[in-house]
Amino acid sequence: MLKEVKLKASSPGSGTFSTELKLTEEIKSYLNFGGIYIQINTEKGNLRAQLLPTQNKAPEPAKITSHYPKNTYAIRDIEALYEIKWSQALDENGDFVSYIYQLSPNKDFSEIILQKKTGRETSLKMTEKQWYDLLEDSEIGEQVSFYHRVLASDGSNFSYSAPTTLNLIKTNEALDDLAQIPAPKYAYKGKTAESGAGYGAEWDHEGKLWLADYNRGLIIQNSNDKETDFSPLTSVEIKGEVYNLNPVNGIGVDVDGNILVGINRRLIKIDSKTGKGLAVWEAPKGARAITAPRAAKNGEIYAMSLFGEDPNYVLKQQGETFKLLRTLELKNRNLSRTFAMTQDGKTLFFPDPGSPKIQVYSSENAKDYTKKEDITSISAGSSAIQVVDNAIYAAVRSSGISPSSIHYRNEEKQQMWTLELPEVNGAEPRGIGVSKNGNTIIFCSWDKGGGYYVFEKLGE
Repeated sequence: MLKEVKLKASSPGSGTFSTELKLTEEIKSYLNFGGIYIQINTEKGNLRAQLLPTQNKAPEPAKITSHYPKNTYAIRDIEALYEIKWSQALDENGDFVSYIYQLSPNKDFSEIILQKKTGRETSLKMTEKQWYDLLEDSEIGEQVSFYHRVLASDGSNFSYSAPTTLNLIKTNEALDDLAQIPAPKYAYKGKTAESGAGYGAEWDHEGKLWLADYNRGLIIQNSNDKETDFSPLTSVEIKGEVYNLNPVNGIGVDVDGNILVGINRRLIKIDSKTGKGLAVWEAPKGARAITAPRAAKNGEIYAMSLFGEDPNYVLKQQGETFKLLRTLELKNRNLSRTFAMTQDGKTLFFPDPGSPKIQVYSSENAKDYTKKEDITSISAGSSAIQVVDNAIYAAVRSSGISPSSIHYRNEEKQQMWTLELPEVNGAEPRGIGVSKNGNTIIFCSWDKGGGYYVFEKLGE
């Protein structure tokens, strides 16, 4: 912020105002490449005007890349998202470029039936139903042709992509893949607890919220957001030995409602009512850290390794320790800071922290696993994943273009959606908490001050 001017309109309509700003060498340099803008904030919205040098040149034209004039594209009467993509318009002055998409029945665009601003995004996402409605009274299978183009602007100049044909037909054929649908509306409710190195969040069977802090241990809150008497929990005692609860590599809930945590090479179980230690197990010598423990419905505990080449363990509680039932061989597994699985333990998910994919391993007997096709619908790397009723929720870090987000994928319903989270300011997630009904999502942040961002689903 260089300067703020408060204004009050005496009457509706146009008006003028003036102010002065001391011209420094730094401001001169910003003016040379369009680095300064004016923003007017009003009760009804905001207006922005870019200050650009008089010799500024228009950006290069964009080019629509997702649809080809020779092809015909089928549209269904469903709420799935349908995307038009185009190339980035390069600007030799280095200015920010924004885009407008236009659709017309005429090549000269004398009539425009659809115009959408997309900001700096090089794509437009609408539902298939919205496109279906544009086809109006056409019959199923009847081709309807439009022309579309993209306007690119640096705030002063415009460039136009070449108009190209867009051929569409109505269809009622069934989907052959997951449909990307609009994300539900979630409201940001602020952070809960103090800032911390967020590594996960879980609700026990009484509704208490357990927050995993990589450095400090566990923070436990009652349903009224007040901490319990035994929170924060930094250590537990089991069989006369005290175990510090750091670093916390992940958190889970056992089938009996008690809490499971991965503490470096140890698996520790904690009484959810009292915070007392119940059982402990340590990975064999030479092995390294385990991640978020997950409980199968048959009572078996899956403790997967941080490093792909290390053993992966399946255990069952036996008094104050855990019995090792078997180790799993997962060929070509990547490093993953966490993992999730279906309730029967037969499908395992490992998000890659460095690339936009989630590895999937499947088994018929929960012993011998085969690597399946990676999930590649997330926009960037992830270290946070949870499965709720066979639906996958992943907290995804910022891609540099898109903000950090929540990605949802449900194979049974053939649906997926992505919820962008500008409120977290590009923070990297190391954990996620999802309530059983999906109405509350907690984004557990590692950087940008850390902490636990709470999002509540809005009513329909």
